[in-house]
Amino acid sequence: MTQFPPPMPPTNPFDSYQAAENFQGPPPGWPKGLGIFSIVWGSLGLVCGVCGLAFLLMMPNFMQQVANAQPAQSGQAPPPTPPDILFKQPPIALAGMGLSVLVVILLIIAGIMTMGRKKPGGLLHILYAVFSLVATGLTVVGGVQHAHNVAAWIQQNPDHPFFAQAGGSMGFGMSTDPTMGTIQAVGLAVVSAIYPLFCLVWFGILKKDPSVGAPEPLV
Repeated sequence: MTQFPPPMPPTNPFDSYQAAENFQGPPPGWPKGLGIFSIVWGSLGLVCGVCGLAFLLMMPNFMQQVANAQPAQSGQAPPPTPPDILFKQPPIALAGMGLSVLVVILLIIAGIMTMGRKKPGGLLHILYAVFSLVATGLTVVGGVQHAHNVAAWIQQNPDHPFFAQAGGSMGFGMSTDPTMGTIQAVGLAVVSAIYPLFCLVWFGILKKDPSVGAPEPLV
């Protein structure tokens, strides 16, 4: 007696498509890498920003103390001290530097959220990018104003011994030429804007979501 295999149950042609749609491969690795980079970059920016503000506040008194201490140690005439105009930043520059410190703190938080594959990490990166560009613009405008203020002060005080000894430099690689000061400020701004612009493109235009592929939370 011939035996036939049991009939196969009817299949839905859409089952295979549904299975393919529900299939999830390994989660993308970019959220972890980008999150770590944001944390490191933000930490470096925080250290540099705090040190920069401390430098502007403490350097005039520090230079004066050094100048007063050297004659007592060497018995020679004290070296010329830099004028206060070198460290007197315009208010707009100080506002930019202060905002930069807050912005890098936001970047660190965004990096932590992104590394943990949390959806708000993308939005925080966009906010960081916007405020970072604003802070960079304020800093550039303040830096240009500062360079012109120093140049105007030098024209009014051409015989100041510090600039005669420095040979056209404010020290720390900064030139007293307002054109060079502008170029230096713009160059630093271009470098500072690279990562914020990347974040705007990655999260704002390409709509990358760090939570895609993240495991579902246990309820």
